[in-house]
Formats: sequence, structure tokens, C-alpha cells
Amino acid sequence: MKEEEMIQITGVALYILIFIGQVIQVMIGTLRVIFMSKGQKKIAISLTFIEYGLYVIIFSSVLSNMYADPFKIVVYIAATALGIYCGMLIENRMAVGLSSMQVICSRQHAQTLGHALREHNFGVTIFDGHSVDGTERCMLFIQLRRKRVAEAVNLIHEIEPTAVVSQTEAQTISGGYIR
Repeated sequence: MKEEEMIQITGVALYILIFIGQVIQVMIGTLRVIFMSKGQKKIAISLTFIEYGLYVIIFSSVLSNMYADPFKIVVYIAATALGIYCGMLIENRMAVGLSSMQVICSRQHAQTLGHALREHNFGVTIFDGHSVDGTERCMLFIQLRRKRVAEAVNLIHEIEPTAVVSQTEAQTISGGYIR
């Protein structure tokens, strides 16, 4: 097929295709980086294939006749920003991975919290400690899936509204009780 016979997309239709394609490409790229950081290699490799296939097609469309139609660059940049935002929203909903949570509370609430968390299938270890002023405290150590963090925090604050809750992402966890 000769170049003259190929379908030429221009104007608003081209802007829309660039925008939608770039949003999808950047969303996939954002998810790819997240899956790579979680050690999920097969998913990351698959997403890379799709991401860069779209990249080549979209970017070549932007570069083609760029000086005659510079608005394509603006569309491309705006779509990139939106794609990153959408990718982060999707990842937040997926909540891939594991978390570690530390809860500091009064000694009298520790056993109640521990029991309630265990009733909801959270593994809990309770440590005794003292605050800076010497007050006896307890720390609950919980390993859980990221998807369940909000559930655990809500349960903790329902029982002990003054509890201090700290949550971090765990790269790997070996052993223990995680549901």
C-alpha cells in the first residue's frame, strides 16, 4: 500500500486519538513501575510490551509534522499528566502488596484491640512499652494485605479513638499470619 493510499487522520480526531492513547499508555506505564517495585515480573514485562507499542505509535504521530501542528504536543503533555493521575488512582484501588502496621495504645485497650483484630482475621502481636513520660503503653504489630488497611484502621479507631496508628508498605513478609 502506498503512503498516499493510507488513511490520514488529522484535526480534532487526531488530537482525541493522541490524548486517549497517551492516557492509556501512561496509565499502563505507571502500573508497570508499581508491579516492578512489588516484584511481579511477569505482569511488569507484559505491561512493558503494551506500553511501548503504544508509545511508538503515539509519539510518532506527535512528531509527524510537529511544526505545522504544535497543538499535538500540548495534547500529548496534558494526556501524560492525566495518565499518571489515573494510573495512581487505579493502583490505589487495586492496593497490591503487603503492609505493616504498628498501633500504640493504652495497656487497658491493647487486649480488647488484639481480640477484635483477631476476630476479623488479622494476625496481631502485642508488645509492652512505655511512653516518654513513663506511662505504660502497648504496641500492636500487624502484618496485612494493603487491601485491608482501611478496614483495620477503622476497627482500631472504633475501639480506641486515641490510638496512634502507623502503616508502612512491606516489601516481603515470610511466615506469620496474613489473610
